Amino acid sequence: MESRWSDAEARRFVELYGEAYGEDLALRTYTSRLLGAERSLVLHGGGNTSVKGSVRSVLGHDVPALFIKASGHDLATIEPAGHVAVDLDYVQRLRVLEDLSDEEMENQLRCHLFDHRAPTPSIETPVHAFLPGRFVDHTHADAILALTNQPEGEVHLRAALGDEVLILPYVLPGFRLSVEVDRAAAAAPTARAMVWTHHGLIVWGDSARETYERMIDLVSKAEAYLDRAQTPSPRISTSPDAETVDARLATLAPLLRGRLARSRNEAERPYRRVLLRPLTSRAVRDVVDRPDGRALAVSPPLTSDHLIRTRILPAWIDAPRWDDDEGLAKQVDAALANWAADYEAYLDRHAARMPEGVRPFDPLPAVVLVPGLGALCAGEDAAAAVIARDITEQTLLAKERIAAMHAEYRAPAEEHLFDMEYRPLQHAKLATRTDPPLAGQVAMVTGAAGAIGSGISECLLEAGAHVAVTDLPGEGLDALAQRLAERFPERVLPVGLDVADEASVEGGFA
Repeated sequence: MESRWSDAEARRFVELYGEAYGEDLALRTYTSRLLGAERSLVLHGGGNTSVKGSVRSVLGHDVPALFIKASGHDLATIEPAGHVAVDLDYVQRLRVLEDLSDEEMENQLRCHLFDHRAPTPSIETPVHAFLPGRFVDHTHADAILALTNQPEGEVHLRAALGDEVLILPYVLPGFRLSVEVDRAAAAAPTARAMVWTHHGLIVWGDSARETYERMIDLVSKAEAYLDRAQTPSPRISTSPDAETVDARLATLAPLLRGRLARSRNEAERPYRRVLLRPLTSRAVRDVVDRPDGRALAVSPPLTSDHLIRTRILPAWIDAPRWDDDEGLAKQVDAALANWAADYEAYLDRHAARMPEGVRPFDPLPAVVLVPGLGALCAGEDAAAAVIARDITEQTLLAKERIAAMHAEYRAPAEEHLFDMEYRPLQHAKLATRTDPPLAGQVAMVTGAAGAIGSGISECLLEAGAHVAVTDLPGEGLDALAQRLAERFPERVLPVGLDVADEASVEGGFA
């Protein structure tokens, strides 16, 4: 991994944002985007950054403040306002406490924002406040997780990164993590970086460039160590060609999507449907098609942060019967039934840990692994399915790197995974969400490039549907799809289709 720092680009950010937000926050925005642009560092809102500064009060005083990424913001596209200002002195006084519930911590943070209209700060706000550096960067670097998620993880980390990097055993993200980080950093005052086992890497320092380049340097060392330690097995691949993969996808996806629709016992809308995104790259198929593919791939994600997106385990369809539609349908049913039984057993094992008032998720997977195809990833809309897909790809490739070290993949302990999956704060957010009336539905509109068709498409999208806009291929369809996709990202699919041609209609539906 190479540093992408550019003096010219840094000056541009200062010119763009410095007058309104100050130079530090302008540079904080710049390096946050640099981190967010690296998929092997953070995915879809993962990671965290902050800077310590000050806010001018109405009384004319400069009050110490921590500007930290707000919950739900994405480092890749963050604006200066995405780092919300919290009263730094107050948050630092919380270090006298041993623990604090998520709900109380959120309350304390919201009560000490400098702007009550600001979004909620990250759950890791106390960690960033307690660390001594003015700038703090945290990522879920693939290479770091590939080293921590195996039995000799600490040995490998020491060999890769040296003794100056602190290593912290897994702690559930939240206030307790901030307490442990504070103690570890206080015991090693010259340290400027720390690995959180099964979680990622955090670095701190006095400038945006210093912390960014320290992150890049340490991850590069981890990548180089992995390259030296790996002895990949020779691949004797019998992977099908792209045309065969597409045909298999067209056969399997409808079967699976229908069976993943969740019953809601509501007369007006009995099912909550899902959208699927395929993951059929050659690299992913090579992992799934390994002789030990099932043992390697059917295991928890790299970090508990990904659980809500991917569930604790993927499902597995064994030896799919591609030439037998009825047999394949039975295999899908069996795979989902097996997954549901395993999930119910998992819930039973941890029933005593279930927080009061929290209802279990439906016993349906978010990821289904399929030899000879790859993976199908589900979400309540296409954007969520894309996130599940990208995390699944990252996870599978990292597990393969561990296997190439002739090591066993080791995830966080199951009780830690359960605690993260059934965190009350997360479930409270889900409970308050209101879906539009056509959420999860997919519509196909013919003649979509015309005035009536385009109007129908737009109305369906406004009601929450995902829309395949179809018409004769050409400029009209392309222009419509681009215009709608700008307003409704991930929910528009252009399909060239001639309704007077039976083969074209069949191809469009496929």
